[in-house]
Amino acid sequence: MKCAGMSRLYRHVFILNKHGFDAAILHAHQGFVLDDQPIVPIRYGSIQEDDIVVIPESYPGIMYELKDYPIRRFAIALSWSYLFETLPDNRDWRHFNIERAMVVSPFIGKLIQWSMNIPVHLIVAGLNDSLYYQAYHTKKKWISFIQRKAELVPYLKRILFARNPGYIDQIEWIPLENFSENDYAAIIRQSSIFLNVSTAEGLVSSCLKAMHCGTIVAGFDSIGGVDTLKGSGADQNSILAQTGDYISLAYALEPLLIDLISGNMSQWKRIIENGLKTTLKHTFEAEEKSLVEFWKRYSKQ
Repeated sequence: MKCAGMSRLYRHVFILNKHGFDAAILHAHQGFVLDDQPIVPIRYGSIQEDDIVVIPESYPGIMYELKDYPIRRFAIALSWSYLFETLPDNRDWRHFNIERAMVVSPFIGKLIQWSMNIPVHLIVAGLNDSLYYQAYHTKKKWISFIQRKAELVPYLKRILFARNPGYIDQIEWIPLENFSENDYAAIIRQSSIFLNVSTAEGLVSSCLKAMHCGTIVAGFDSIGGVDTLKGSGADQNSILAQTGDYISLAYALEPLLIDLISGNMSQWKRIIENGLKTTLKHTFEAEEKSLVEFWKRYSKQ
């Protein structure tokens, strides 16, 4: 599956063109192709006077290069972790003449507004109902996880194997890597558990996709998911351990793995239902409305 952030940008450009805005994806070099995305206008290295350029949070170098161009500059932040990892010392977006920022979660917005005092605007992140939906009430004994964010998975599996080899041998652990989004979604729909062991996420969109499929999310809130993932209480929608603590995660997973092997998952129904409720506001319609409202208000200033 391609980068979720880039997919989000393609969708934004598709929506804007649908509503009559002159929007395009800007790539540096000819020939770049991103599969599984809507067909949108693409420009290659061409910026015109009076353009509004939207720069992802992980590209402060581009912000610096464009800071004195006769254009307007917005930023879009889909993850909190890149914000200050990529910035040079003693600089923030105000030094690059960034006017305002779009964000996909209140957590990211608060960080930007608190640290840089730049106006932030929440754009809803919609889920693709044609790919992510609850198709199986009896799922396979699969645990799926994103391979590029799975540095801790081997250690977790070794602990679980030592406890009970069946947790590894009787359950299929599926690394998600180099799949088309169609194939990625098909695995998520059939998986009983989606394992999130990333230590830094923005909206935890992969967890929301899994919840929308009725798949149990287990792992970390990745700091950025603290407002979305609930590991206890009446609203519990996931099985959580403190981010980075794969030892406690092994302990927390055991009751779920026992039931997965036995085939009796009835006690997890409430968590699955709460997960589905968590995703209800993340519709394509809500994303489209929030995005169009933003651009209608701020593109003509």
